[in-house]
Amino acid sequence: PKDFVGLDRYEARKLILDFLKKSNLLEKQIKNKMIVPIGDRSGSIIEPLITTQWFVDSKKLCKDVKKIIKKNELKFFPSSWINTFKYWIENIEPWCISRQIWWGHRIPVWYSDRNTKIAAENINEAKKILKKQKPNEKITHQDNDVLDTWFSSALWPFSTLGWPNKKNLLKTYYPTSVLVTGFDIIFFWVARMIMMGLFFMKKIPFENIYIHPLVKDENGEKMSKSKGNVIDPLELIDLYGADSLRFTLVNLSTQGRDIKLSNKLVENSRNFITKLWNVARFSQFNNFTLAKKYNYSPGVLILNDWIINKLFKTKKKIFKQLNEYKFNLLVNELYHFVWHDFCDLYIEFCKVYMEQNKFKKEISSTFSVVFKNILNLLNPITPFITEKICIELNYNKKGLFNEELSSDSLKDIKINKKKINDFENIILLIKTVRSETSGKKTSQ
Repeated sequence: PKDFVGLDRYEARKLILDFLKKSNLLEKQIKNKMIVPIGDRSGSIIEPLITTQWFVDSKKLCKDVKKIIKKNELKFFPSSWINTFKYWIENIEPWCISRQIWWGHRIPVWYSDRNTKIAAENINEAKKILKKQKPNEKITHQDNDVLDTWFSSALWPFSTLGWPNKKNLLKTYYPTSVLVTGFDIIFFWVARMIMMGLFFMKKIPFENIYIHPLVKDENGEKMSKSKGNVIDPLELIDLYGADSLRFTLVNLSTQGRDIKLSNKLVENSRNFITKLWNVARFSQFNNFTLAKKYNYSPGVLILNDWIINKLFKTKKKIFKQLNEYKFNLLVNELYHFVWHDFCDLYIEFCKVYMEQNKFKKEISSTFSVVFKNILNLLNPITPFITEKICIELNYNKKGLFNEELSSDSLKDIKINKKKINDFENIILLIKTVRSETSGKKTSQ
């Protein structure tokens, strides 16, 4: 009503009550205790203001999403998150897509002088549409609201590739294979990208969704400035190196569990990185070289057959874990192979045989191909050190970043299983003797 327009809310409330009493429209007044939100900057009481908004009928968008779920075309890692996703899709509400802020994609709706609404790509298109529908009206302004951030983000998988122009980029990179994201935006972002992908592209934007863990402090507490438990990654990098931090985070990325990060864990990873440097120095000291073409054939030394066999088995396990997004198991497998099999056993045995010149060429060839494979497998996790070592040892001229990560190499090798078993028994004997010896020393 005109009498109340422009008044302060508190003043208006008193006048409205007086008006209702005078008009005999007020039944009763009740005191109502409420939790009143207050703006942290202004100190003012925040109250809802009912305004006109734009909505999307999400249930229509989700019809195709439900079909995809039934066909098992979407896979979550960990798989338990599919249940949460299903629940949201089944119980979805209309989606308010308008925001009263100054940044974002402006709602593409124009108004005429008689308040006719025209949805169009731009103002010129809006004028053409209005002229056909209502020739006596004129466009006056565009809607002031902008699209919800998640609406704009939902278009990301194809809008960044030149859509709606279906040229090379869009054909090559849509759909992609995997999305890596946090659990807190499965509904806000993941579901919205799938809705939009199916609606505009008729294909899901990705088949696999890897939900990464949340990084917390060493006590499992969420990092907070007020608590003072924030771990600055830049400080860790300055102390231990970027590769050490990367290796630690991947090593701790157990599916379905959060990461408890501490300086000590990153320090342990740095020790592993140092081990790689030492292996590279050992190769340089002995002038080992990588053959341009390596064709495995049973060597004189069982030692070389054994390490090649170990490498092949390790690669098989790693690619299985990679396909299942079990990155922590992948790193554990690599760590064990590099530290225990390659460094503690193979290199130490090599030192004995290197005293005889006749074995040097065979050891050089086998050592180099195994170490090159190790660097290639580690490159996605620790790219800086692996690139540097690769170039320093002349394994290739450009580095590893563009080299294929393949499980196929060495797949056709045939190794004498009896010889390998005999060598494994020798290793077991050595470990047993070491264990017994160290036990006696401790007891003494």
